[in-house]
Amino acid sequence: MDYPPNIEAFEFMQKKVMPFLEDVCLNVVGKNSEMLKNRYENLSNIEIVGEVKSLDPYYIYADAVIIPLFSGGGMKVKTAEALKFGKNILGTKEAFEGYEVDYSKVGALCETVEDFLMAIRTLKKGNYYNQYCRNYFEANHSFEVMKKKFSSLFQES
Repeated sequence: MDYPPNIEAFEFMQKKVMPFLEDVCLNVVGKNSEMLKNRYENLSNIEIVGEVKSLDPYYIYADAVIIPLFSGGGMKVKTAEALKFGKNILGTKEAFEGYEVDYSKVGALCETVEDFLMAIRTLKKGNYYNQYCRNYFEANHSFEVMKKKFSSLFQES
């Protein structure tokens, strides 16, 4: 969590988005996220879970995965994990870097506060599974697909 793009993303959500979503809870889960509790105040609808043994339950029961990254580089593991779990993803162009997805089917492409607010407000609560995301992952990033891609690379040389 002590990575500048992640801090920037958290501050964006904490200061600009979550104050307008009183009936929504944002869970922040992951390594070193506990440090946010000491650094930030007014986290009334943000729960800092911190590091956990397994992210699986958090992915399974989340209505969506929000990835508000505005800087960084390369493909995001967070995005791959969300796709693997069949989660709705609300993210920026940076979050989807390297993934050729249909934004309207994956969840939503969000670049502004208004985009995130509209996407979050229109999510159907309890709609925990997005078949499009899971299918995209299986077709493009599953172990079997990656194994075939690497195998064909080595056969060509």
